[in-house]
Amino acid sequence: VGMAFFSPSSREFSVCEFIDNDHLSILEAAILQTTPKQCYHFVVPAVSKRVKELLEGCDVGQEEVKSVLFKTDAVEQDLERLLEDGVKNHLQEVSMQVAMPCLAALIDRTRLLADHGNFSACRLKIHLVDAFMRLDKASFSALQLLPRPGDGVRVPTSVLGFLNRCRTAVGSRRLTQWVTQPLVDPEELGKRHDIVELFVNDEPFRQAVVNRHLSSVPDLDRLLARFRNVGRSTGTSAGLEDMVRLYQCLLGTDKLHRVLLGYTGPHRDVLEGVITRPLGSCLKDFHNFFALVEQTVDLDEASKGNYIISSAFEPSFKALEQRKKELWAQVEALAQQVQSKLGLGGGKDGGVRVVEATGGQGWAFRV
Repeated sequence: VGMAFFSPSSREFSVCEFIDNDHLSILEAAILQTTPKQCYHFVVPAVSKRVKELLEGCDVGQEEVKSVLFKTDAVEQDLERLLEDGVKNHLQEVSMQVAMPCLAALIDRTRLLADHGNFSACRLKIHLVDAFMRLDKASFSALQLLPRPGDGVRVPTSVLGFLNRCRTAVGSRRLTQWVTQPLVDPEELGKRHDIVELFVNDEPFRQAVVNRHLSSVPDLDRLLARFRNVGRSTGTSAGLEDMVRLYQCLLGTDKLHRVLLGYTGPHRDVLEGVITRPLGSCLKDFHNFFALVEQTVDLDEASKGNYIISSAFEPSFKALEQRKKELWAQVEALAQQVQSKLGLGGGKDGGVRVVEATGGQGWAFRV
């Protein structure tokens, strides 16, 4: 059996192939581990009914496609255009004779080559089915790993809902991945247990990390999707507000990194290897982004909810900024005159306020 997956949020391909039994139990485990939304398949008639029943039982949308899509004549050429590090670094994946036809069909059906934003932006890896505990749909249901349809991810009627105390959306998604992909490597399990133990036993450290730094982290996956839509005709694209939100998140992450560096308790080496060092490396990658935002965005105005280009970025903007301040002073003076003529008191709840008109067409006075 060969399989290929693609995650639009991370732009990551995963491939795997294996010898399965008559019940297709490994295929079922792989589907439950990856939780795809849609499956394109072409199977021999002998197992076609079983595959369709399996996908339906796992709540996966399915579409049977023609065998011609599984030709691998151009798959390496397509991957050379899509992968950020080229095909030469993925000889093991490309040599998988059963998985590559699946990848060829997946690239065709998802129309990845039609979007130039995907070029040199994707990654490819092998999905190791044996790296996680094999569970079938019956086991998922019996263990109540995931919420029932209609239940939220925090409803404590499932393992995920009981464990989910995440402060961020990306944390909830990662926890869902861990619940559906239980590790079997004792060393990796030990690292997770060590980190959980250090947070449980060191309450001041835990409070500093969770309450001060994680509560303000935005939904980074959605933010990433908006940035990737820049220059496209579809989807909501990122703007200055999104740049500022990411910038503020990175400032908080830098503070979090310092807190993690200051930890000196038990399992410090595990914390450093799993979280602290990778986080520091990620922050270094954003060095140029910090400079870009600080040079181009007026952060003082952004703190007030106004997202504009800094006047220091372009000399001609300074004259415009001065003119804007003069006009705004005239508007506020006129508002005071109207308030005085109407005999209205000032204060937060009284008087005349300047508000943006409906549809952004200028400004208006609100009594």
